[in-house]
This record gives sequence, structure tokens and C-alpha cells, in this order.
Amino acid sequence: MAAGLVGPAFLWALSRSGITVRSIFRACWRPFLGGVLMAAVSLAVVHVAGKGLVGLVAATVAALAVYAPVVYPMRHLLRGGLTPPGEPEEPDEPAEPQVQAAHGQPAGAREHPPPGAGQGPGMDDTAQLPTWR
Repeated sequence: MAAGLVGPAFLWALSRSGITVRSIFRACWRPFLGGVLMAAVSLAVVHVAGKGLVGLVAATVAALAVYAPVVYPMRHLLRGGLTPPGEPEEPDEPAEPQVQAAHGQPAGAREHPPPGAGQGPGMDDTAQLPTWR
């Protein structure tokens, strides 16, 4: 139930910030497929081998055996690469172009903080951050 409510809201919020839904799905399909395969294989192995220590170890080994080949091609992301080899390095186009104001911020962005921002009990313009010694 929560995934049905939070998932679309999450995708909408990310798409509003310039990350396309297509790029999210493109980045997540391998881990999702690997997780589905891993769950199916581990449940099957536990069913066959039993619920004891032997079944747990066998299910773990089998789950890693099916998950690793699916996700292994994504290893370049761990090294800081953004695009897999052979894919263009151009970003996805946003769903709708953002209109920029003259000062470079998106149209509708606040130029000044809202009234009362940074104020509250014990907060003023001269407040000092604690120092650690």
C-alpha cells in the first residue's frame, strides 16, 4: 500500500527536480530484476533443502549466484563512472523545459527567504555555532 502511494510521489518529486522517470527506471531495472530472481531462487532452495542451517547457507549461495551476474555489469557505478561503456554521456532530456529567470534561477524560485526564516527561540543573526576542542 505504501509503495503505491509513496512511489508515484517520489517519482513526481524527482521529475520536478530534473531527473526523468526514464533515467530512474534505467538505473533501477537490474537491481530490481536481480532482487526478484534472488527471492525466487532462495525460496525454492529453502523449500528443497529445509529451513535449518544447511538450507540457509544453500539459499544464500544460490541467491548470490543469481544476483551477482545480473548486477555485475553495474560495477562501473561503484568506481564513480556515470554511464556504462558504449552509452552516450549526454543527459536525458527533462520532461518539460524549465524557464529560467534573468538571474539564472528557475522561474518562481524565491529570491529572499520567507519571513521569519532562521528565527525562533534562541536564534538571531549573531548566533554562533558551537566549537569543538
